[in-house]
Formats: sequence, structure tokens, C-alpha cells
Amino acid sequence: CVNPAATYTVVDDCDNGDQFLIDVNITSLGDATSLTISNNIDANTVPVTALGTYQVGPFPFLQNVIITTSNDQDVNCVINSSSIQLLACPPDNDNCDGAVVASVNDNDSCDLTTPGTIIAATPSGVPDGCAGDPDDDVWFQFTALNEVQLISITNITGGTTNLDHAVYSGSCGTLTELYCSPDAASITPELVVGNTYYIRVFSFGSIDETSSFDLCIKEAPENTICENASSFCGEGGALYGSNVIGIPNNTQVACLGTIPNPSWNIIQIGESGPINIQMVQNTSFDDDGNPTGQGLDVDFVIWGPFDSETD
Repeated sequence: CVNPAATYTVVDDCDNGDQFLIDVNITSLGDATSLTISNNIDANTVPVTALGTYQVGPFPFLQNVIITTSNDQDVNCVINSSSIQLLACPPDNDNCDGAVVASVNDNDSCDLTTPGTIIAATPSGVPDGCAGDPDDDVWFQFTALNEVQLISITNITGGTTNLDHAVYSGSCGTLTELYCSPDAASITPELVVGNTYYIRVFSFGSIDETSSFDLCIKEAPENTICENASSFCGEGGALYGSNVIGIPNNTQVACLGTIPNPSWNIIQIGESGPINIQMVQNTSFDDDGNPTGQGLDVDFVIWGPFDSETD
């Protein structure tokens, strides 16, 4: 016999309960004049006499459904689908136009967070610059309270922790990607305070995931971007700056392949000539500026000279 051929598409039936349907697209009858579609969950069958799409179900969530299509004229001519299931209804913020309004902290804490999940999320079709597959993306929107915000995905449970996120300006349908990060935390480029921005969260892989998380948006350290570079304060020949921690960054700058925990600073030179620079980064210092904790690696790039801070 010549087997029939079919493709399968999951259709949520969430308006009628925690259940889903399956569209069976019969693309070939094989050498049959009629077929019967059945499944491993219930005794319902669907007769087929012509090419086209036939809907079967509904089936409850988390059930592994196998669709069988058999030749009515030859019992040896049967095809089975792979196991098909739906975990849940797509989340309300499955697409940009349903973006959840995320809380923004007015300080550098994560006292305010916004819960999210990618369970049953579907692709929204918006291009992104990450290497991950946005086949399960969910959307948030926030109003910038600071020129530079720190965005972090915390308390990831129930599935993969390998979550990507992208940040967009504009509005749904006319979004402009500002950046895409494969990390659980990032610092934004310079934003416009009071403007609305969109965050898209999705898993790196292409399989169904069940991850839930909290989204934290807070004030980033001021000098984590070049535009906000701060002047070092010098005292007794020493120039001090604070450590920046917990900020991954895969951007290449000059000779540095990545710039995690970046700190941008300006040094005004008081006297021309050769300058010796010793950089000491440590987990703690005493009141006199002497390192008292554990030494930390520090990479750097120096530019200059410039005639003014604006230059």
C-alpha cells in the first residue's frame, strides 16, 4: 500500500477550558479512497474522503496525544504522529500588544519585581539580535525612571535558566531593537526618562520550556556607560572608584572582548609628562585606601588626551 501523509498543528482552546485541539492536514490519501483519523486518548474518530484539514479534540493539557491516520481499505496502511501536547494556555503577554506593565524601582534595589513565565508562550515574529530562538517569547513594558536602567531576570524556577532578553523602543508594530542580551542581567544604553520601552524574554533553545521568573528593573550605577562617565576624585595622589558588580556584558570595546561590570571614568591631568598608573581592585579597602580584602582582576582601556570633558 501507499501510506497517506499528514501534518499536525496545535490549536489552543483556552476559551473553553484547559484544553487544546489538533488540526490534522491530510496532504495525501496514499492509495486509499477513504481514511479514518483516531487518537490514543478517546474513542472519537473523524472520517476523511478528501485532502484538507480536519480538527480533532479537545484534549486536556499535559496529555501526550498520538494521532493515527489509517487506510479504510488496507489495515496495513497506517501512519502515527509523534507525541503532541500543550502545557498550558499562552500567557497574556504572549505578544507585544499584551505587554505587562513592569514595576521600576526608583533606587538600586529589587524591592519591586514583576513575575513572568514562558510556559506555553508562542513566537511573536519580531526579529532579534540574539543567537537564541525566540519561539517562546513574552513581553513587558516599562517607563524609564533613569537614563540608564539595570534589567535582571531573577528567581528563575521550573525549567531552563538560560533565558535571553531584548529591549526595544517605539511601539508594537514599529519597534526598534536597542540591544539583545544572552545574559540574565544587562545595563541599557542611554534612555529617555519618561519614555516607554519594551522588554522581550525568551529561552535560548527551541524546545518547550516551563521556566518562571521575576523581572527586576532598577537604577544602574551611573558610570556604567560612556555617556555617564564620572570624574575620579583624587586625594593624596590616589584616585578612588567604586566596584561595579553583577552586570554581565558581551560587548567588545577596543581590545577587550567583553566588558562585564564596566566602569567609565574621566581623569583630569594636572601636570604634563609621563604618568605611572597602578590599578588595584579589591573586595574591600580601609579608610586610607589600602586593600584589605581579596584582589580582583581588572582589565582596562585608556583613551586621550582630550581638551575637554565634552570632547
